[in-house]
Amino acid sequence: MRLLAIAVALAVAAAGCGSERVEPEITLNGRPLGYDALELSSPMAAVETFMAAFDDRDYLTAALVLHHDTQATINAGVRRRNVTGLVTDFGVSPLRSLLSAERGGDQFIDGTRMWELAMEHAMASGDFIVNLSEGIRKPEVQLNDGFSALVTAALNATSERVTFELAPAADGNWRIRSIRLDNAGLDTLPFGGQPTVVPTPLPAEPTDVWRNALPASNAEELLQTIRSVVESGDHASLYFLLDVEAQEVVADRLDDFDDPNHAFLPATFDTFMDIHGVPEALTKFDVLPTSMLGEILELEPGDQITFAVEIDNDLHDVTLTVDLDGRWRLRRLVPAGAITLPSPFPLPLEDSADG
Repeated sequence: MRLLAIAVALAVAAAGCGSERVEPEITLNGRPLGYDALELSSPMAAVETFMAAFDDRDYLTAALVLHHDTQATINAGVRRRNVTGLVTDFGVSPLRSLLSAERGGDQFIDGTRMWELAMEHAMASGDFIVNLSEGIRKPEVQLNDGFSALVTAALNATSERVTFELAPAADGNWRIRSIRLDNAGLDTLPFGGQPTVVPTPLPAEPTDVWRNALPASNAEELLQTIRSVVESGDHASLYFLLDVEAQEVVADRLDDFDDPNHAFLPATFDTFMDIHGVPEALTKFDVLPTSMLGEILELEPGDQITFAVEIDNDLHDVTLTVDLDGRWRLRRLVPAGAITLPSPFPLPLEDSADG
C-alpha cells in the first residue's frame, strides 16, 4: 500500500460557526438516514420500515430493525461462519465462501456484514428461507399484548404466508425477532421454515446501500459528510465512513459495551457516541487546502494519505484511505504525535461515564 505523508496547516472556523451551518439531509430513496430516523413505534410500523428497506435492497437499514436477540444470534455465528437461519441449506456453502473471500476486504466482518452478504447472496441465487424479494401484501396484526406481537402477510414471490414475530426493546421501539413460514419451529432466528416453492435466481441489479448514499467520492466530500453526520448525531453513518481497520478497532473497543437495544455494531457505536460524545476535532474540519489537491488526485483504490491539520491551535494527524470501490474513508484522527493511540480516534474508557 502506498503511503503519502503531507504536513499542512488547515485554518478552521470558530466553534460557534457549526450552529450557523445548514446541513443538507442525506437520504436514500427518500428515506432519511440514521438509526434514530427509523419508524418503529408499533409492530406494523416496524414491519413496514423493514420491508421498505428490503424493497430498496438496503439491507443495512433492514438489519437495524432486527431485535437485539436476533442480532446477537447472528453475531455469535460470525466467528464460526454459522449461517443457520440466514439462507437455505443450498446457500450455506456459497455464503461461507463469500465470507471467506471478504476477509481482508473493505468491510469489517461482523453480524451486520454477514446479514448483508446473506441477503445479497439470496437475492442473486434464490436461496431465501423466506422469500421477501418481491415484498409482501395484506399485512395484518394478529397479536399485540404489549410484550410481543405477530404480524402476518402473504409473500408476493411465492404466495406463502409469512409471520413476523416482534418484541419491544428497552427503548420502547418494536423490532423483529423472527420471520417465519407456517411450517417453521419457534427457535430459529432470524428466518424459520422450509420453503414449499422452489426458489429461482433473480437478476442482479444495482443495490441501494446506506453507506453508498453517504457522499464520499473524494477527500473533501468525505470530510464534509463526516462533519454533517456528526453534527446531526448520526453516528451509525459515521461508522460507515470509517475504513475497515478503524471499524475493527471500534469492534474491539465496544466488545464489552452493553447496549440493551442493539447488538449490531453500527447501532451500538451510535449509542456509545451518544453517551460519550465524539472528539470536538471531528466537527471542525471539512475543507482541504488546494496545496493538497494534486497529491490527493494521485490516489487510487487501496492507497492512503496522512496529513496534519491545525484545529484550535493544536495539530492533529489525519489518515484517509480509498477503498476498492473508490470511496474515501477515515482511518485516523488523533492529536499529532500520539502514535500509540488506536484508530480511528480516542474512545473514552467505559468507566469514565460512571465516575
